[in-house]
Amino acid sequence: MRTILVLVALAATLAGVAGATSSKKFVSKRYSYSIVLPADWTSSAASTSWQGGPPFQDPPEVDLYDAADGRSFAVAARKLPTPTTTLRQWATVYVGAAVPSFCKKSRGYRATTLGGVPALAFTGHCEVHDINVELTIRDGRGYAFALASPGANSEAADGAVFEAARRSFHFVR
Repeated sequence: MRTILVLVALAATLAGVAGATSSKKFVSKRYSYSIVLPADWTSSAASTSWQGGPPFQDPPEVDLYDAADGRSFAVAARKLPTPTTTLRQWATVYVGAAVPSFCKKSRGYRATTLGGVPALAFTGHCEVHDINVELTIRDGRGYAFALASPGANSEAADGAVFEAARRSFHFVR
């Protein structure tokens, strides 16, 4: 029965996100990307450059997208030190500086892509919310693409929202 309920919730989430009849394309001039989300999501563009700390704790530094159900995306990028940092090095720096101590990161990383560029993804569980994070490097900048969700949400439903948004993400320059 639980499996059926999870599948029903997953199908509803996918229909609501991926097949929404009303969606909106958001474009970030500061961080050079676009993303398509359901039209009822609200957005707040970064007003200053991201320094690399926890994305959800420094709203002026990150592009934030919020849904009425408590989910939030944060997207940001920062210049990486030279010589060129590898994706694995960027992931290590990000986790050390941006994942709060009250969050427990999943073991390892999953290889994937973000905007057609190689990326590393991981999940985490925090005190009151869960996170899905994807990291990539483009044009000398380390990008963070993160979803924070209420802990009461199912992992499958959060994963579906994250994947739909990730697939809509494109670099614009």
